[in-house]
Amino acid sequence: MKYLLASVMALAFFMGCEQSGGGTVYNPTNAGYVSFIEEPAHVYVERADDGIADTDTFYVAVDGDDAAAGSIDAPWKTIQAGMDRISPGQKLYVRGGVYSEVVWIRKSGQPGLPLVLSAYPGEEAILDGIAIPPLPPDQFWGMISATGQEYIHIRGLKIRNAHMAGITVDNTDHVVIEDVLTYNTLGSGITSYWGDDITVEHNEIILACNLNMYQGSWYPRELACIQECLTVAGADGFSIAYNHVHHNGYAIEFGGEGIDAKAGSCHGRVYKNTVHDLNKLGIYIDSYGYTNDIDVEANDVSRCMQWGICVAAEDDHITENIRVFNNIVYDNDRVGIGIENWGRDATHRMRNIHIFNNTIVCNSEEVHTPDPWGCGIHIDAPNAENVYIYNNLIAFNNNRQLDVLSFSNSRPTPRNLVIDNNLVYYNPEHDLFTNPGTNHINMNPLFSDITARDGQLASGSPALGAASRTRLSPGRDFYDNPRASSGPFDIGAVEQ
Repeated sequence: MKYLLASVMALAFFMGCEQSGGGTVYNPTNAGYVSFIEEPAHVYVERADDGIADTDTFYVAVDGDDAAAGSIDAPWKTIQAGMDRISPGQKLYVRGGVYSEVVWIRKSGQPGLPLVLSAYPGEEAILDGIAIPPLPPDQFWGMISATGQEYIHIRGLKIRNAHMAGITVDNTDHVVIEDVLTYNTLGSGITSYWGDDITVEHNEIILACNLNMYQGSWYPRELACIQECLTVAGADGFSIAYNHVHHNGYAIEFGGEGIDAKAGSCHGRVYKNTVHDLNKLGIYIDSYGYTNDIDVEANDVSRCMQWGICVAAEDDHITENIRVFNNIVYDNDRVGIGIENWGRDATHRMRNIHIFNNTIVCNSEEVHTPDPWGCGIHIDAPNAENVYIYNNLIAFNNNRQLDVLSFSNSRPTPRNLVIDNNLVYYNPEHDLFTNPGTNHINMNPLFSDITARDGQLASGSPALGAASRTRLSPGRDFYDNPRASSGPFDIGAVEQ
């Protein structure tokens, strides 16, 4: 549907599934990983005292007993037993070890009194699905699941080898998921559907949407990897921040993207995430509902086999008021940042899309499979209106730096498309489809060290002090350094 390599990937999928991997849960030689990474350790370091009293803290340990009191000296044995017994304002600590169970959170916390599930600080608590029998087909299940609850906090656990998602919360509001590591999951590492006030921060997601976990699963093939590595869908109020999403598994045509805010998600922030080495795109903002008022800010996105960051509207709803700024996007195989006409039988309506003060370099240059048309910013959105591209630093991308409608030149450009005041370093004889817009600077940006991919500019860079001030001029840069509140500031993601 969206991607040009769909048929190639589908072929590779079937070839991979024909090999059993010797009966193992996964086999990195079995399918087309971008690259494979071994499971890292994950010892939980508690960020702050949540104020829950010792009398409201209970414990689970691998050598515990579900008939015990649940104290630190007499812990319960299973996480499920603990979660069924604690009440709002209480916390369940999971001691170090490996637990083989699927956990359903069946009760809610209350305002100011959350229900807390946490690894024990200084220990590695692991939920492992390797020995769990295949579950009935239900794309909303996870190794940890909550449906229709409120005020749930999940912290510090490692979840691995899941024949489903890692964590799934569905119609569950006021959720905090932080410091979790998921590794090798058939579905998403972390997913929230139709819940409001969702916080997903400081997590690491590896080998998510991994078809090598299809072996032995009851999931229908078309649902196996249909979601993304980290998905927040239909959330009013959300934060996806400080997550590390990388080295996903081998997914089918649909799904497997890195981070996705979609399906009517609104009033949210995708901030300070590091996304890299994926076989799909990195960060995706999409409709399937009225998706609006989202900042995509200060993310580091690299080495994805498709787009780094993309804004689209795959159905007949609207994606609008999206602001993409202060990101450093580099070494992706096809496009750095795109506004795209993706989806079936839809009008693909987008409004008020702002792409500004990003640094977009070296996409499709020397990465996995350099694309001959790879470019910095790509726009193919004839049904969009009020699209603004300004103050970006775009350079050293393989073929095209800023490309409008290269896929579909017969369709009109977005209504009120403004491309202004970007540093677009291009060769007019080579970059045939580059449209630098008005007031552009076509000069070498003079990075301090282009190989560092850190956006830092050398003294004398033409980007210094060259940004135009608008009502959306960012107050800080990629590194959270302040920009000037008045007068000149710098083009790109980094303020020198």
